[in-house]
Amino acid sequence: SSDLNNRSVMKKNIVLMIVLVLSSVAMKAQDKAKPFNFSFRMGPNLSWFKSNSDAVNSDGSILGFSWGALCEFPIQSNYSFLSGFNIHFAGGKVNYAGTKDGSAVFVDERYSIKYLELPLMLKIKTNEVDGILFYGQIGLGTAFRLNSRVKRSFQLPASSSVYIAPEDVNSDNLTSFIRESLLIGLGAQYSFQENLKLFGGLNFNNGFTDILKKGPYNTNDPKVISNFVELNIGLSF
Repeated sequence: SSDLNNRSVMKKNIVLMIVLVLSSVAMKAQDKAKPFNFSFRMGPNLSWFKSNSDAVNSDGSILGFSWGALCEFPIQSNYSFLSGFNIHFAGGKVNYAGTKDGSAVFVDERYSIKYLELPLMLKIKTNEVDGILFYGQIGLGTAFRLNSRVKRSFQLPASSSVYIAPEDVNSDNLTSFIRESLLIGLGAQYSFQENLKLFGGLNFNNGFTDILKKGPYNTNDPKVISNFVELNIGLSF
């Protein structure tokens, strides 16, 4: 009876070992045939506005932040498509001569805009040497404004004694809902192991659609685009 029990236990152990080995082999085969790589990325950005009119002037850059999740779909060994989503906290500054309550004023505005971006990019990689490779990527991004705010300050002529309080208000009605851009990136990647890679580089996000509408104190409606440069750091699985 004890022999039968021992044999039964041994058979169960052998079957369990076979199942574990086959599962391990199947998982490795699945990893090798994995249709895409998933990556999580983040980094600070420096963003600014660019105007095509002397009526509205660019007035410096602001510091923001970006993060996102992307999927990389290999085409060949050195080429792949990238897509996913990014969340950008960006914006910029402008100033212009306007009117308020019938009086001439000089207006400074600082916009903070949050975007959801859906990128589509082509990625080109070098061959990996000692776990390190370099890459470049280029593509297009379509971003949707999630929310925006503007901080305004007003300057009156030196002869005026009137004080105008600054404003900090929602500006969704003054910013375009959709932003289109050209995406360019360069970077390097280091492989810790087959399915864990660290990458880092710089991305340039060059907008080419008008993002600002005519404001309440501005009589002009020039085309204003937004650009930003971001540090791109992340892990690929």
